[in-house]
Amino acid sequence: MFSLLLLSVLGLAPQGAASNPQGANPPAASPPAAVPALKQVPSGEAPAPMGAVPATGGTDVEAVRGRISALLGMNGPVPPEDWRALGSAAVPILEELALDSHALPTRRARAVEGLAAIGAPKSSTLLVKLARGEHEPFIVRLAAVRGVGRVLSPSRQLVVLRPVLESAQELHLRVVAAEVLSRHASGCSAVRAQLKSEAPESRAQFEPALQRCGD
Repeated sequence: MFSLLLLSVLGLAPQGAASNPQGANPPAASPPAAVPALKQVPSGEAPAPMGAVPATGGTDVEAVRGRISALLGMNGPVPPEDWRALGSAAVPILEELALDSHALPTRRARAVEGLAAIGAPKSSTLLVKLARGEHEPFIVRLAAVRGVGRVLSPSRQLVVLRPVLESAQELHLRVVAAEVLSRHASGCSAVRAQLKSEAPESRAQFEPALQRCGD
């Protein structure tokens, strides 16, 4: 017994003897933690940073173009909220179409309507150009005149549309310019002045604008 005690003190006691005098089984050793496998990086390629999001291969541009094409082909007027739902991504596409002299005037005019509905600030320059473009198709100018009434201030509307009101060859274009200007008191004097220059048989066309002006 003394020998076993001495060996235990020296750390030489056989397993299961003095180190475990009660004969209990020793606790099981914990398994080593698993080491995650390293991802192989191709030679010459830097590893992606932690948390990087993989790039996607497509964009929404084609989807926007498809939606624009559907709206351009609709029968009847397109609600303004449908144009606005396209967002700013539609603006450059509509501007390109509105300026395309090879496109059908009806499609160009509808593109102008879309720009006016979206109300992008940079599109106002294009609307002014088309509204005052004497060589533009009538329907394109008509849409642009109406668009000017939606995106410009009353003072700017007067500057842009007074020449259209006074010199447009198409009676209906002059009438629409008068209707736009009559929405604000600052434009009513120009409408009244133009009425004096119109032929008697044309003056009835300006009646809605005059009524809006209080005449």
